[in-house]
Parts: sequence; C-alpha cells; structure tokens
Amino acid sequence: MERYYLFTDRDLDGVISYLVFSWFHPDAEISTTATTVTRFRDEYLKFISEYYPEHFNKVVILDLDVSEHKDLIDTKNHLIIDHHKTHIDNGNYKEAKALLKEYGSTCKLLYKIFSTLKPEINITKDQKHLVLLGHDYDSYTLELQQSKLLNILYWNTQNRFNVFMRDFYKGFKGFNIQQKNIIKQYLVKLSELLSSLDIYKLEKKVQGKPRKILSTFASEAINEVADHLLNKGADIAIVVNINTKRVSFRRNKDIKDISLIEFGKEVCGTGGGHEYAAGGSITNQFMEFTKQLTPYE
Repeated sequence: MERYYLFTDRDLDGVISYLVFSWFHPDAEISTTATTVTRFRDEYLKFISEYYPEHFNKVVILDLDVSEHKDLIDTKNHLIIDHHKTHIDNGNYKEAKALLKEYGSTCKLLYKIFSTLKPEINITKDQKHLVLLGHDYDSYTLELQQSKLLNILYWNTQNRFNVFMRDFYKGFKGFNIQQKNIIKQYLVKLSELLSSLDIYKLEKKVQGKPRKILSTFASEAINEVADHLLNKGADIAIVVNINTKRVSFRRNKDIKDISLIEFGKEVCGTGGGHEYAAGGSITNQFMEFTKQLTPYE
C-alpha cells in the first residue's frame, strides 16, 4: 500500500486540495497536517521528530509557499504543488518535485494535474462541483453564491478540517439543515459586524492610476469585510487584524491592472499572496501609510 504524509493549508482551498489528492489515491494511506505558511516550519520539525520522511512514498505539500524552507524539504521524496505567485518566483528546488503554476486555486490545479496522470480514476459530478466551488472562492472570482456559503460553513464549524473531510468526501450535494442553520446564524452575526465597522478612505495613485482605497479593522470574517468595502466602491480594500498583526488586501474583481503583491510590499514592506488577494504584516512602514487615511462618511 502506498503511504503519503500530506501538509496542506488549513483554509478552504487547502482542505479541498486534500480531498482531491485523496480521490486520486483511493487505496493509499494518507496522514495529514493542516497548517499555515507561518506555522509550517514548526509543524514540519514536529513531523520529522516523529517520522522518517523516507518511510513515505512521498511527503506532499499543497497550497503552501514553502520556498523559505528548502533546507528541510528539498529532497527527492517531496512533492510540492502550489499556485501562489511568490512561490513560483522563488521555487527553484533542486531535488524535490515541484509543480508550481500561477492558477486560481490549488484544488483545481491539483484536479487538472491528476485527471491527466490518472484518467482511469472516476471523479463524480458532485466532487467536480466541490472543486469548482473551492476554485471560485480562492480565485476571488465569486461567481457562485454557494462558494461564499461553503467558506462560511467551513470556518464556523468546530474541528472544521476533519468535519469537512467527512461531510464532503463525496463532493458537494448542497447543504443539510444543520449546515444551513450554521450559515444562517453566521450571516446574522456578520450583518451586525458590518454595520458597526469604522471605515477609512484614501484617494491615492497606485501603480500609475488614481485608486479609491477603503480600510477598516476586523479580527474575523476578513473576506466578507473586504467584500463589504469593495461593494462600497473601493478599488482596493484593506482589512487590519490587530489580534494577529496581519493586513489583508483585496481588489475589485473588475480591476485587473493592480498587483496586490506589489501594493502590499509598498505599504507594508513585506508580504505575499496573489495579484488579486494578498497579505502583509503591521509594520512601521504600514503605520506610516495609515496616517494618510481619513474617516469615510
């Protein structure tokens, strides 16, 4: 029996990426750690304190820019699949097999890769539907209403990663009554949160053109808060999380000529992600930038 140890991002794209990998390896034994870019090194060191990576057919890393950790993972028994542009720019691995491509989501990239490599595996209509929802949300296309609701359900479920793997292993068939209630309760809470936001504005030239920037503070529902700012006409939304000391950037989906990776570096000095959705840290440089913001009326 094939054995894999899999590291994946703990977000919606990450858990669906895990499911896609498992669908294409139905007879394999798969162990998993759901993590984040910032926690990966500690999680990996814990892994190698308990296991020998060579005892697995592959150690697989999905949906994580781990290019800073080549000293740990650049060996022949590692398989790395990711879609982040920063990873593509820095992912010059010598030994590990790296399948890196700028794409809307890792889950759909993974599906595309393995449907070619393993055409004999039957992926059902419901499983394909789940991949489309994950891709729609992570690519920030947001054309499918159910993708937003699926993300809400995921982040508001206890033991979310394991429960999602169980409930959606066979794909997306719609929401059951319990799941609908979780979503409904969250939407009520979200409405209260959005109505209480203090919003700030800035008109600023970004990458050669004047842009409308709206910003606020939030420690939860980051994407929904960003959507709220974009729906108010922002070209760029900035959501500041004081608790995590992180800054999230989102752009209006109708605007294609803004790189939020570059914008994040400009205002924070650090960061990464995608052209359309990126993040950085609260730095002194960012604090200087915020002095330009004024209350939104």
